[in-house]
Amino acid sequence: MGKRQIVEGPHQSARIARRKTLGSLKSLLIRPATVVRYERAFKAFLTYLEGQGEALASSIQALDAQAIEYLNYLWEEGWSLGQAGDTLSALQHYQPSCRKHLREPGEC
Repeated sequence: MGKRQIVEGPHQSARIARRKTLGSLKSLLIRPATVVRYERAFKAFLTYLEGQGEALASSIQALDAQAIEYLNYLWEEGWSLGQAGDTLSALQHYQPSCRKHLREPGEC
C-alpha cells in the first residue's frame, strides 16, 4: 500500500468529503501494515501470558514486570529484536496508559 496523500480542499465542505474517504484521524496515525505487526505481537504476548497462567496486568508496574519477563523469554528463545520492539510498541498502542512508563530493560 502506498503512502496516502492528504489534500486539503479550499472549502470546509470539500475537506469534509475528502476526509470521509481517508477515514478517521486515529486510523491515519499508523500504517495498516504496522497495525498488523502490532496485533500479531500483542496476540503473541497474550498467548505467552496465558501459557504462564497469567492475565494481562491491570497496573503499570505489573505490566512492566510482565513485559520484562516476556522480553527475556524472547531473547532466550532466539526471537528477533524486531519482535521485541513490536511488542513494546504494541503494548503502548493497545495500553496507552503505559506510554513512557515502561522501564528500560537495564533497570530490572
